[in-house]
Amino acid sequence: MNKKTLYLIGILLTIIIGSILYNFLCGNNCSINTSNNASELVTEPVSDATKNAFIVKDNQGGLDLFIDDNLNFKISSFNILEPVATAVNSSVLNVKDYLLTDSLKIINITGFYSAAENNISAFPDLGLARANAVKNYFVSTGIPSKKINTYGELDNNMKPDNNNIYYGPVSFSVSTLNDTDLNEDNAVITIGNNLREQPLVLYFDVAETSLNLTENQRHKIANLSRYIDKVEDAMIQIIGYTDNTGDRHSNIKLGQHRADFIKRYLVGNAIPESRIQASSQGPDNPIATNDTEEGRAKNRRVIVTIN
Repeated sequence: MNKKTLYLIGILLTIIIGSILYNFLCGNNCSINTSNNASELVTEPVSDATKNAFIVKDNQGGLDLFIDDNLNFKISSFNILEPVATAVNSSVLNVKDYLLTDSLKIINITGFYSAAENNISAFPDLGLARANAVKNYFVSTGIPSKKINTYGELDNNMKPDNNNIYYGPVSFSVSTLNDTDLNEDNAVITIGNNLREQPLVLYFDVAETSLNLTENQRHKIANLSRYIDKVEDAMIQIIGYTDNTGDRHSNIKLGQHRADFIKRYLVGNAIPESRIQASSQGPDNPIATNDTEEGRAKNRRVIVTIN
């Protein structure tokens, strides 16, 4: 044999002997355990989250909807998660048709929240903010806002899933207007009068546009939303003011900047932009003297009312 042949035989023997030793020494212990590796990649199962169905029923009429899905929200959020299920969309259109065929029918939307959540909305509670978001979704399908009532309610029994999602923290009911509901009309008139006499007043630091709402201010925002829902063509009026520090042109711009900031804030809280007007009067119409810091602080304000 020549050297090349001996070299090839040596390589072949090495491979054969190596394979024999591998099987003899390792056996099944050296095989790849794909099942164990796969199990390490599996995430923990989703917890037993609360899941409320989309149910709309009129006990005095012919509407009875049940969809095993609903409008969903992240923890501490009032924004509806998208996409909305096709079955839910179709059911809302059924609700619209039902409400529009009877002028006395209205729908009540209750949004739920947990005490563990943070209320980052402008409303008194996160449940009312969620109900307001759902109301806007209903309105977008053609349901008049005056046929919708919104409420917020605490529910500490709700459980989110492991992705921090609440499934259907809203409920619905249909009712029929009657003579006693004139009290609701009177209540809306009273809300309008109160907002004109005692508008929402928000104060700002020098050249700043920060905002920290009190409980009373949150209730006024809820009333603003309720009023424009019930009164056709009603508009929210936002007027920005400044003290007299600096030139008038700059103060007019600063007042407009503050008014626009509040407008964006309300729009971000699901109040329709088309129902809000923002303007500035700068240093005009001061409510206190500009000769003291205390007086100037009072003049740096935004007034929010209705027309």
